[in-house]
Amino acid sequence: IAVNPIFEGKFPVEEIDLYLNGEFIDSIKRPPFEMIINLNIPEDQSEFEIKIKLYDSIGNTAERSVVLRVE
Repeated sequence: IAVNPIFEGKFPVEEIDLYLNGEFIDSIKRPPFEMIINLNIPEDQSEFEIKIKLYDSIGNTAERSVVLRVE
């Protein structure tokens, strides 16, 4: 799955951290803040959560999560 977060803020983004089902995947420290995540989800699991944690240039953080369902 392609992850390409869209964000808006007063200060430039310095880094984003990506998590899949609560497990840290990777940090991206320069634009473009895009990543491809391979979903190796067991057949009996029909949903998963992607969380992005953002850090700006003055140390502010923000987090957003989305739950996706696979059918």
